[in-house]
Amino acid sequence: MRELLGMKQQTVAAAMGVSQQAVSKLEQCEWIDPPRLHRVADALGVSPEAIHRFNDHAVAETVRKADPPPDRFIHSFNKLISVYERLLQCEREKVAMLQERLDGVSVRERRAG
Repeated sequence: MRELLGMKQQTVAAAMGVSQQAVSKLEQCEWIDPPRLHRVADALGVSPEAIHRFNDHAVAETVRKADPPPDRFIHSFNKLISVYERLLQCEREKVAMLQERLDGVSVRERRAG
């Protein structure tokens, strides 16, 4: 289910507060105790029932409902942050350029005065 949602083991591990190796072991288990199943479900953004009843129909429904899948959302969010950081840098450069111009005007005014 994790792969169908486009999530990495590391992402699930971080959401659960465990190591990537622990998630790998969980994925190989035949049975997961209910408290742990709830933690996995929360990390995946699905219900425990969806994991318990996992089949082809459940897969199609889960993928349809995961809009956008968490890793894609995080990637998009990181791209947005990058754009804002570049915009902020441009604004800082403009302020520095304007400050230089103002400093130049002040020097000329002092010489004229």
